[in-house]
Amino acid sequence: MLALALQAMLISAPGIGTALLPLPAHAQAPDGDPAAATALPQGEAVRSFDIPAGPLDAALDRFARVAGVNLSYDATLVAERDSPGLQGHYSTEAGLLRLLEGSGLAPLAQPGGGYSLHRAARPTAPASGDAHPRGDTALPQVTVTAVAERSDGRTMAYAGGQVARGGRVGLLGDLDFMDSPFSKTAYTAEMAENLQAQMIADVLVNDPSVRDSGRKYGQASNAFMIRGFSYGSFDVSFNGLQSIFPAYRQPVEALERIEVLKGPNALLNGMSGSIGGDVNLVPKRAADEPLTRLGLGYMSDREFTTHLDAGRRFGPANAWGIRVNAVNRNGDTPVDEQSGNLAMGSAALDYRGSRLRMALDVIGQRQRIRNVSPFTYAFAGAGIPRPPQSTDAILLGGLARHNEAMAAFRAEYDFSDTTSGYVTFGRKRQRSDVVTTGIASVQSNGDYRSTLSTDAYGVDTAAVKAGIDKTLVTGGIRHKLAFSADFWRQRGLERTSGRVTAGPQVDGNIYTPLVGRLPDVPTWGDWRASGSTYRKSVAVADTLSFLDERVRLTLGMRKQFVESTYSGGYKENALTPMVGLVLKPREDLSLYANYVEGLLQGFMVNDATSPDNGSVFPPYKTRQYEIGLKRDFGDLATTLSLYQIAQPSQLMDPNTRSYSQDGEQRNRGIEWNVFGRLSPHLGIIGGVSYVQARLTNTAGQSNDGNRAPGVPKLLANLGLEWTAPSAPALTLSGRAIRTGPAYLNATNTQQVGGWTRYDLGARYTGRVAGRAVTLRGNLENVFGKAYWIAVNGGAALSTPRTVFVSATIDF
Repeated sequence: MLALALQAMLISAPGIGTALLPLPAHAQAPDGDPAAATALPQGEAVRSFDIPAGPLDAALDRFARVAGVNLSYDATLVAERDSPGLQGHYSTEAGLLRLLEGSGLAPLAQPGGGYSLHRAARPTAPASGDAHPRGDTALPQVTVTAVAERSDGRTMAYAGGQVARGGRVGLLGDLDFMDSPFSKTAYTAEMAENLQAQMIADVLVNDPSVRDSGRKYGQASNAFMIRGFSYGSFDVSFNGLQSIFPAYRQPVEALERIEVLKGPNALLNGMSGSIGGDVNLVPKRAADEPLTRLGLGYMSDREFTTHLDAGRRFGPANAWGIRVNAVNRNGDTPVDEQSGNLAMGSAALDYRGSRLRMALDVIGQRQRIRNVSPFTYAFAGAGIPRPPQSTDAILLGGLARHNEAMAAFRAEYDFSDTTSGYVTFGRKRQRSDVVTTGIASVQSNGDYRSTLSTDAYGVDTAAVKAGIDKTLVTGGIRHKLAFSADFWRQRGLERTSGRVTAGPQVDGNIYTPLVGRLPDVPTWGDWRASGSTYRKSVAVADTLSFLDERVRLTLGMRKQFVESTYSGGYKENALTPMVGLVLKPREDLSLYANYVEGLLQGFMVNDATSPDNGSVFPPYKTRQYEIGLKRDFGDLATTLSLYQIAQPSQLMDPNTRSYSQDGEQRNRGIEWNVFGRLSPHLGIIGGVSYVQARLTNTAGQSNDGNRAPGVPKLLANLGLEWTAPSAPALTLSGRAIRTGPAYLNATNTQQVGGWTRYDLGARYTGRVAGRAVTLRGNLENVFGKAYWIAVNGGAALSTPRTVFVSATIDF
């Protein structure tokens, strides 16, 4: 029954379906005109391709991802062969023939769907001009099925390769973006590689609803704003398990996808650290084709990176796979007097059988940074001084040492075509010894008064989830039922000598580098528990589909229990419902709406400069109302969302640096996103976000109606990629990121201006000594502009102009 339902979905989806007819070998739209595709025989699925000339294996891999078709072949057949590339609108078969032109290989359609490759008796005909100009015949009449998933089970990349068609929506499983009642974007490993990203923040900045706190060269973990609410990298999920992935400079080299789900999601994922959204990280898996890739990189000032990425599949039907990534990064950063090193290793072992699928992921990471940048600047009055140069060493003496390790296991089993179950569990161990360098009481002339403080802390996290998915049909309505239960425990640790030791007071000026004095008493001793948090929950959801899958209604409920032993502790429980609706009047148009409640674990203060450091606030609920539409033009997609979210406010007093929950923050916003290709040679990703973030019900109504601190009204992104028609192996890219002005405090007496950052990039794919080689160059913050990045209670300093250069070679 499930198979029949999936088949119906594939047939109804645009460009995805089955065709039982002889396919002409030359089905390109004349002159690359997509409108001319209407003249093709019924059943011909035409897509836009922009694959540069270069190594045949790389071209085939990209073709399979864009076309959504399985390709199988002996790796020795394509070794050291080149492809002329593929630009324009083609059917699957016609595009594959064009891609293989001159290779001496030909495709053979498989009865079960997809193609295999074999040596041709004569050269493969080109896929343009008159049909069969060299006497080639069409392939035999077979059933050809284009699938929406890759061989590793991940959804296919959308046109342009920068985002995926869909991703995991928590309890509801993997959904195409057109079928989800939420706003979600899944960024691909290809995008991360082309950006030469060093952490997930480098990828998430492409989303107009997300902004980074600017702590790239500080000791602290990354923090983000999603829809105007804070989100920390400690809260990210790994394959659905929360808070088990390394939090410091998250190793993107081990990731296949970085997925951003916007809005509260207590039903979907359970209690989290933010109501603005959730980030889920998807690990890499071994592909059917062997991979051994070595990457060498350079970042200004003098930091060098070595990266090994290797994957193999083995056993009957390639059922077993292993993927290994190893990274070493060492040298001077773009910030004066700052240097560091990072070593990361990951291994992913997976098994894919006819009914059973299993995966084990292990990641270890060690990081050291010397003379870390101050992670926040708190200002004494309304006069905000101009920012110093981003390359300047402001207060020297900071240090960060982080050691993190994690392991996660997942097993899935299909009991029948309509029933499947899963169980997954993971653990993380993190230990950190740091010397913090927050700068307080900054005057309008740049004078400040601060200290260096040692801080030693750790986290042990364990998470378990199990669930059953069931599909059935009653009265013409298709039900997709999902049941889930989970348990999560996080234990905080500190040194027996205590967590925070403050050093002597430091007086300086932000425009003059100064060597700070370390505390008289260093951090030492064994680790001891400082408190624990326990969470458990059960959830159920039912997605009802009817009217030929054009209406999807999701109803769900989660019962959550939470207990904390920090600072007196608490023990609470809550019900969090959700309603989601998707209407598809046409296959290329979705209208959606949702009502969802969020449940947040009480905010934990992780600020060594605050007297509240280590304290935890009780949990609280929030609500989101959202409506929107999504349009898929085939190669270009756009989404529009309107929402309202409210949560209790966490505020910091810039003078005492004490934290409190004061009133409510209510965000009303509108988002517009676009991604895909404007033409066969021009890719685009970007959008605009506008949010009104207001404070309500504040103490004594003193700040009612004020704008929430750290939340700009306007965010905008535009990224373009252009492949030269005359040199398809060369791609040029550019990106503009705009962030509006924002207040730093609840009284709205301190404000920093807006800023715009420009980035450039280029890459070239070719062969050197018979090996596939990709060269990349990126320039971040082209004009070297320094600016303040607003955060709650203060500001962070922008990252400097930075050059990235890398080369990867496949062996």
